[in-house]
Amino acid sequence: MPYPGRGHINPMMNFCKLIASRKDYVLVTFAVTEEWLGFISSDFHHDNNISLVTIPNVIPSELGRGSEFLGFFEAAMTKSKLPLSRFLISFICL
Repeated sequence: MPYPGRGHINPMMNFCKLIASRKDYVLVTFAVTEEWLGFISSDFHHDNNISLVTIPNVIPSELGRGSEFLGFFEAAMTKSKLPLSRFLISFICL
């Protein structure tokens, strides 16, 4: 999961595409917030080796983070942990 801010999502997605393109057996699961899925879903070209999953919007909106950057940063570092942990546990238990 990339840091949920502008300038982080696209480079991480490009990195994941590069990794997934190397070998057919490499599968990448790209986790973003529901808000970010709305931002990138139209730009994302489906790839058999990359899947998008979401965690709930537990952080303030990207659209207003400039007015309260420290609060956004603190929430991104703390509130994302539980939803991401739940996803990883459910993914491992498949």
